[in-house]
Amino acid sequence: MNIRRWLLLLLLIIPMAEVGAEQIVEMDVKVNIRQSGSLLISENIRYDFGTHAKHGIYRDIPTTVRENEFSIPIDIGIVPVAVKMDGKTVAWIKSDIHSPDAGRMIRLRIGDSSYMVRGIHTYTITYNVRKGVLPASTGNADSIRWNITGTGWNIPIRKVKADLFFPDRLNRYNVDIYPYVGKYGSSDSGNAYVEWPDDHHCVVTATDLAPRENLTVEAVYPENMLQQSGKANMKSDFFSRMMVSLPLPLTLLYFLFLYLSARKYGAGQYRGSIAPKYLPPADLSLLQAGLLYDKFADPEDLTPAILELAEKGYLILYNDKTVNPFAKRTDKKEEDDLTEDQRYLLNSILFEYSGVYTFGESSPQKAER
Repeated sequence: MNIRRWLLLLLLIIPMAEVGAEQIVEMDVKVNIRQSGSLLISENIRYDFGTHAKHGIYRDIPTTVRENEFSIPIDIGIVPVAVKMDGKTVAWIKSDIHSPDAGRMIRLRIGDSSYMVRGIHTYTITYNVRKGVLPASTGNADSIRWNITGTGWNIPIRKVKADLFFPDRLNRYNVDIYPYVGKYGSSDSGNAYVEWPDDHHCVVTATDLAPRENLTVEAVYPENMLQQSGKANMKSDFFSRMMVSLPLPLTLLYFLFLYLSARKYGAGQYRGSIAPKYLPPADLSLLQAGLLYDKFADPEDLTPAILELAEKGYLILYNDKTVNPFAKRTDKKEEDDLTEDQRYLLNSILFEYSGVYTFGESSPQKAER
């Protein structure tokens, strides 16, 4: 008796939970196939928010296809045209995202951030596909292969209906329809149903898709019936190949740049510790430079220091070989360009007692000192 009561309680709770859950009541997609090979697609999504209140929905649409897992992704040129909610214009934003399964995608964020919606609403999304023709997955033929629902929905889809409208050259007699239902990459037809209301109109329906399941429809027909061909559309141009393979050559060029820069600036030329190289500070006198170099005052630095004073115009050096060499102070009085050690050498060592300084042992200045 207790078991029956529990079973009855579960039967009552499960429907109540489903009533409050989000779901897509119906997704009605119209695929208009042009003679040029491009597609005009219009999606009507009846979205039930259940008991939740949200700003809107996301719709993710793949923008690239691969012939196989090793081929270069080909951009099929999707351009959104219009987005509406309940037949009226609604705010929406387009962004680029990437899916591990489907690759590069565009995401349409539909809704107003300042407005909450509840209950059931119908979203209409219209977009163009520039490259609609692909190689058929079975044999040498062309095909129109489109993921009707996408695999990005985290909620169940109760019913899917896909209307395919073919141009004059394609009809029920030269087109084979293959529906695929399930997770990404599924080849199972599942519970999909195909019918032809007329020669140029095919309808594919499926029911009760679980979250992340999708309906994909492939229409296979003989090659070159439309202005596009699947093989031509899958050929990648030079720019596309460069964009895919660019990271490797750019990385190699970067390492080559590092290597050449290292060689240019001396890396690898020395073993062991590398001593830093630097230029001396500006306006450094020879006496100061000698002190920094030797770590102490060196008498041998006086000779170049005296020559430096002569170069600056504060003294004149004489050496006629008949008398000892001597230096004579000039009339230059401004000493703004001299350092403190140069002033001391000029005024306190060379010319403290007179305007002439004689070099040699007989120098009167040295005798007096």
